[in-house]
Amino acid sequence: MAKNIVGIDISDFSIEALALEKRKNSFRVESYARFRLSPEIVEDGRILDKQKLKDAILKMFANAKPVAFNQSRKVFLSIPESQTFSRVLSLPKHIKDKSLSKIALDKAEEIIPESIDKLTAVVKILPASEKHKHVFYSAAETEVLHNFISVFKELNIEVAGITTETISSFAGLKINKDKKNILVLDLGARTTIASIFTKECLCSSINIDIGGDNITKALVKKLNISYNQAEDKKRQVGLSPDGDGETMLVAQGQLQPLVDELKVFIKYWQDINKKTIEQVVLVGGLSQMKGADKYFGDNLNVPTQLGQSFIDVKDLPDGFAFSKYINALGLAKLAHKGTDIDFYKKLPKNKKDNKNEELEVKTKKSKASKFSKNDRILITIILILFLSVIAIFIFRDKLTSLIYKDKQPIVQEEIVQDSESEQAVDEEEKVTLKIEEPIVVSSVEYLGKDNFILGELYEISVDRNIINPELNYADLLTALKSQSNVDILHELNKEYDKEDYYTIPQFLSYEVTQINPPEVSFIAGNELTATVLYSFLSFKELDLRNILVNKNPVIKDRITSIYYGILRYEQASEEYSFDLEAIAEYK
Repeated sequence: MAKNIVGIDISDFSIEALALEKRKNSFRVESYARFRLSPEIVEDGRILDKQKLKDAILKMFANAKPVAFNQSRKVFLSIPESQTFSRVLSLPKHIKDKSLSKIALDKAEEIIPESIDKLTAVVKILPASEKHKHVFYSAAETEVLHNFISVFKELNIEVAGITTETISSFAGLKINKDKKNILVLDLGARTTIASIFTKECLCSSINIDIGGDNITKALVKKLNISYNQAEDKKRQVGLSPDGDGETMLVAQGQLQPLVDELKVFIKYWQDINKKTIEQVVLVGGLSQMKGADKYFGDNLNVPTQLGQSFIDVKDLPDGFAFSKYINALGLAKLAHKGTDIDFYKKLPKNKKDNKNEELEVKTKKSKASKFSKNDRILITIILILFLSVIAIFIFRDKLTSLIYKDKQPIVQEEIVQDSESEQAVDEEEKVTLKIEEPIVVSSVEYLGKDNFILGELYEISVDRNIINPELNYADLLTALKSQSNVDILHELNKEYDKEDYYTIPQFLSYEVTQINPPEVSFIAGNELTATVLYSFLSFKELDLRNILVNKNPVIKDRITSIYYGILRYEQASEEYSFDLEAIAEYK
């Protein structure tokens, strides 16, 4: 079955398709094809023009090489990370394994901004740690899934599975088995997807709106050249110090904000999980830019390499551009080996295949015709009553939780009793209770949004200096900015925090307002000083306390401490928004 399945990667600008032939202990690329898309067909993983997309798919299949795709083909698809929500959920250790999936779905519903009814979700139970059980949760918009499925149905092509782009790309890579925690950077034209994989699963992923187009547009503007010339310079010179120095500096300037966000992402994940990122793997079109692996390796201080195919070079066709087919290659591999994260399997069956749905309806009509009208009414009533009883029995826990949802706080209780005490049970026990709530903090007010706090933009100006005789002026300034960005996050809540406020430890923007001396007066080996203005988002701790107390009055005047964790950060123009997870401890 799997040998007829084609992995298809549909992005904003192109479609790649690939089929694998399974050998005894390896794979060989059997067929592959690529077709460029015009901008108005797909945007950010959403189909804008279904007919043009169908035409493009047919043309691509017709151009497959070295042999045509099998006529009885099926397809395995992926959707971009921008259309999914994925996270590892940590749950109390005492929860029984058979209840983990259900509780994970309930917990995810609390923290996802999208309506849960519009999503198709998949959960995967992971190995437990000392104190918690862990579940990987991933959800995609059902409408997006149906739109892709309908395209292939209209082409009479069956869909075999749908997963996330990050998971399929990772499946296409050759991975060093000695590395346990790997950061994969998918450097695209518009965005960069940063994903952390452990041996168990995809653990964390963020989408950063910085990609190759940023560099191209900056080169066009600053060097006063055409778009095609800028693309050539980006590809041929890129980040290499041996090439055009001006091009290198422009490219570095556009990638610096990306590096800054990656450092915050890495540090946060390492601090929370008490683990270390051991390797960075670069994929995507921008990864092929000259010097990209060295640049990210030096700036992130983690061994970095370009992604390599899991298939031996000798089994790849001559002239095969692996970097362009990595996702399709991973999808074709998953078609053979399968994946736990398959949204297609979770869709209702009557939504998957119209032919099956029509056949089912015809079968029901045929059976119904054997009974009289009164018989059918009686049978229907009996079936409804029977199914109602079963539904009440199966979902009794869910119904109970809905009845009491607004009456009882969601708590996790840990009782710590003095082991040396031999007093009776009525002696005072030491009790710690925790309540978890998702909180949204934004600089722009959202009317009617639950758990919302209106934050305040907070600016910090700092002076920094650097001396390094081996660096020129431009490189010194780049190093100074990078070091300043790291320093400000380390020092934020120690030196600069406002009284009675909590400042979210991720800067929204930064600007170098003053440099001394200017470049024309600079002498190699001298000190370079810069003043950097940072923008942060703060909120009153009292506002957060009030939200927790209003939802759970029992903890009023009993809170001893509050902890925060960033779930997600979004920026739209001058509007900034954070999703936080707040944990209040009280007695």
